[in-house]
Amino acid sequence: MFNFGEVLGNFAAASLGNVYHPDRDTGFGPTSARIGVSIASDAAWNLFTEFWPDVSKHMNIRMMFLRRLAEHAAEPN
Repeated sequence: MFNFGEVLGNFAAASLGNVYHPDRDTGFGPTSARIGVSIASDAAWNLFTEFWPDVSKHMNIRMMFLRRLAEHAAEPN
């Protein structure tokens, strides 16, 4: 299902950011780029928290900090 909340929330945040910080580029292109970066970073974080515990179990290196961070983020609130 399409995540309307993610897209509309990022659009609203970028638009309000343009009002609050009028000295930065406020055209369609820069605002769209900020929205795209925000959506991409949210998607990357979701993939990381979903798959890192499984990946770290199969790796021989010990990255306990990242593993604990991912497990903590994946816990239901």
